[in-house]
Amino acid sequence: MKKILFLLLLFDVNVSAQVIDVSNFSSLDKLMSSDESQTISVVSSKAIVSSGKYHTIGLGTKIIYGNNNILDGQSHKPDSKGKYVRYSGFLIDSKKDVIIRNLTMQNFKDEAVYTSGKARLDLRGVVNFKNNSGCKNGGAIGASWGSSINFSGPSAIFKNNRVISNNVGMASGGAIYAYDASINFNGSDVIFTSNMAIGNNGNGGAVGVYDESTVMFGERVEFSNNIADFNGGAIYITHNSNVTIRGNVEFIGNNANANGGAIYMIGGMLNIETFNGMMSRFIGNKARGKSNAIHLANDALLNFNNNAINAVVDMNDAVTSEGSEAIVNINGTGQFNLTSKEESIIPNLNINESSTFNLVSNISLQITEKLKIEKDARFNIGNNKEDIIYVKNYIQEGTLSFDIFTDTTDTKYCKSDRIITDGKVFLDSASKLEIFTNGIPMNDRIERKYVLITYASLKGKFNKKNVIFIDTDLMEEDINYAIEYKDNRIVFILNPKETRKLLSAVI
Repeated sequence: MKKILFLLLLFDVNVSAQVIDVSNFSSLDKLMSSDESQTISVVSSKAIVSSGKYHTIGLGTKIIYGNNNILDGQSHKPDSKGKYVRYSGFLIDSKKDVIIRNLTMQNFKDEAVYTSGKARLDLRGVVNFKNNSGCKNGGAIGASWGSSINFSGPSAIFKNNRVISNNVGMASGGAIYAYDASINFNGSDVIFTSNMAIGNNGNGGAVGVYDESTVMFGERVEFSNNIADFNGGAIYITHNSNVTIRGNVEFIGNNANANGGAIYMIGGMLNIETFNGMMSRFIGNKARGKSNAIHLANDALLNFNNNAINAVVDMNDAVTSEGSEAIVNINGTGQFNLTSKEESIIPNLNINESSTFNLVSNISLQITEKLKIEKDARFNIGNNKEDIIYVKNYIQEGTLSFDIFTDTTDTKYCKSDRIITDGKVFLDSASKLEIFTNGIPMNDRIERKYVLITYASLKGKFNKKNVIFIDTDLMEEDINYAIEYKDNRIVFILNPKETRKLLSAVI
């Protein structure tokens, strides 16, 4: 019996003997609330709700053909006080199944759709949710207690939805709220724009994901101009939840009054997956009025999976954090570019095998616990600007690329990129140094010293055969240099005096 029902849902086969046309919401509501399976076609361009209570779905499987029409939750006539009344949407609970195709739901209060109790909602074709509002949990859609929602059409648009806390308790998910639920945008282009979580405890301007929920977005995803009065301008993620965003991803102009201009994570896991020729881009997001894309708290795990050489993450806004447990992983063979002028603060940053992390322009970055560069990975701070990276503990197995300049920072050392640590430094024997010379005359016999890394304790050294000079015509064997380890500093010395003395004695 379960297999038969699954096939009916999969192929959208009519489950009743005929398709019933409806031209008004009252007729639709009556059919939806019955315990018989129904296949319904909305033929009115605008079917208007006429009852204030939740419209509870009956037991039988329901299929609604929207025919690109609108279900409107707002009365078409004003009441005695001249106000247009908004009504509640559909309640789908207790393992019930509903399929909706090509429909716009707008102007509902208390969500347009709320699912719970292992109910299943399948949204197909082009679906839009506009100008809906909710109190506490989801402005357009709420999903809880084991229910699942699947989007399988070409596009889904959420615009101008809002959730309102009224300053009592917490409100989350201006467009979508998930609590112990599963939501899957399977191949849909998804747009969340101008949604809001309103009130002192308003979290997740577009989406709130709570307690063991799983949410997947793809293949093109845009979050723009969403606002949270508290945390997470676009998305708010809590403990044990798992969110995946795939394909071409854009977070543009989202805003939080507290933390996480685009995304706030208080635990949970977020995977941002970028594929061949695609880009994930964060730009113009703000928290507390400053550039900020993502804020991490507790044991949040953030994975950037760049699954091809020309897969790119372009992070124009800062990544910030609180506590010491959160982890950011850079995975895959693609590029991660950090370009924000605001300081980024990350507890643990792992640049994993074959990945590349680029600091673009003059960036401020602080790693409060551990920075690890794995084998065949690259940490590139060579950008023709002086960058200072603050790290507690530093582990290098891959490649570090850095700049040196002719200018002096003080009377002893010239300007260069630096990694300043107050903890442990470990250098694997395979670690590589790439040095961008920035036009320095390499063989003018003038001694120049550059502090590369400071440390409290050191294990391992750079092998001279793994030192590579970039942007110079000279071969490595024609460049006179040394690497010095003393006074808790790793110092690169160009044209060291001791070597020059030996050369003069030979001559």
